[in-house]
Amino acid sequence: MADAAYSPQRYSARFFALSAFVAIAVVLGGGGTPVPLPELAVQVAALVLLASWPFLASGERGSPADPALYWLAAVLAAPPLLQLVPLPPSLWEALPGRAPAAASLAAAGQAGQWMPMSLTPARTLAYLLALLPPVIAMLLASMLGIRERLAMLGVIAALGVGAALFALAVWLGEWSPYGGGHRQWVSGLNANRNAAADLFLLALAALAAWSWRREASAARIAIPAAILALAILLTGSRTGIALLVAGALVFALLRWRHRLRALLVAVGAIAAGAAAMLVFAPGRFAPVAARFDATGDARADLWQDSWHAVSQFWPMGSGLGSFPVVIQASERLSAVDESWPNRAHNEYLEIALEAGLPGLLAIAIGLALVARIIWRAMSDDRIASALPAFTLAAFGIIALHSVVDYPLRALSLACLAGLAVGLSGNTGRIPPEKASKRDGT
Repeated sequence: MADAAYSPQRYSARFFALSAFVAIAVVLGGGGTPVPLPELAVQVAALVLLASWPFLASGERGSPADPALYWLAAVLAAPPLLQLVPLPPSLWEALPGRAPAAASLAAAGQAGQWMPMSLTPARTLAYLLALLPPVIAMLLASMLGIRERLAMLGVIAALGVGAALFALAVWLGEWSPYGGGHRQWVSGLNANRNAAADLFLLALAALAAWSWRREASAARIAIPAAILALAILLTGSRTGIALLVAGALVFALLRWRHRLRALLVAVGAIAAGAAAMLVFAPGRFAPVAARFDATGDARADLWQDSWHAVSQFWPMGSGLGSFPVVIQASERLSAVDESWPNRAHNEYLEIALEAGLPGLLAIAIGLALVARIIWRAMSDDRIASALPAFTLAAFGIIALHSVVDYPLRALSLACLAGLAVGLSGNTGRIPPEKASKRDGT
């Protein structure tokens, strides 16, 4: 018998509005900073959603946003705001790494001006504005009831499967919405194939959590999981492929009452994805396997140059968004080639360069707040375990991939990360009539 709690008419206008925004973020937010107009559209959509939120109330008693999420938003916004505050010349010029910029201003006859801490204030402002959509998604998700939060897991999974099907279709047509040099790999709605792999991994985690709650049949889960697994394999993302097993483990853990069946479904989905690749793209096995040969990977050189740049600007950083500008002065001649280093390919290293010690402290405090939110959600008897488990899985995927890439620089992934936190937030303030019994019992 179908669960009446999943009937569409049981959902509020706020749920559908937030779902529509998440869809917009997934479709338009994968291009990165080189494609600013779609990102601007996502930011406008977030502001429209925020402005319309009070008018979308259905009359039933809602829940306020989680105070811990406000603290998290403040921690995230603090570094860019700090870097945009104008400083007197004596203080600004004394900061590490500012001597060349001060000399340039003096040569142009503009010495003695008040300047912000950031060497690239326009880029730092863009970074600050890019925080709006994920923060808004995070806060508004924490105002939904438990039933709607569980349904949001299904929305994320469905969007991921749809994105995977689109990515496979355009890849077969040898076309990419963003062009570039990765047309031989599946990327779809993302300019970066690593970000595409993360999108599919997050969808797998959401599918696992959603299906665990629904007690869905193995076939209903295996088919979308196989589609996502195939898409991940064809991205050629080494870390994405390595993390594919994490999605399978999350699924098996969430379905602990049916461990054998869960394991068979997880392994079967990955095997089905590999089999589909053998049938539809038999020539891709060798290139995918060759991706795990790291002898030609330029990340080691990039990290070495980035560490040198960090030492030049420590402890206050060069300004969020400034990496492409400041790294050129630290690049060794032996590492210079025709490529342009636009990212450090290590989010923690890039934050250390751009935001310095304040940025690293913000990461530490932010992760501590997220851990507290997850722990509190898991400790609440009314909360379905699927929600904090998905939040934990999402941040595990993002944190691990951030060691070799920059997933949160993709606005679509940042919005999904914010949504993941919001889904586990505010557990102590949800009205009794909106709470579901734990684990569906």
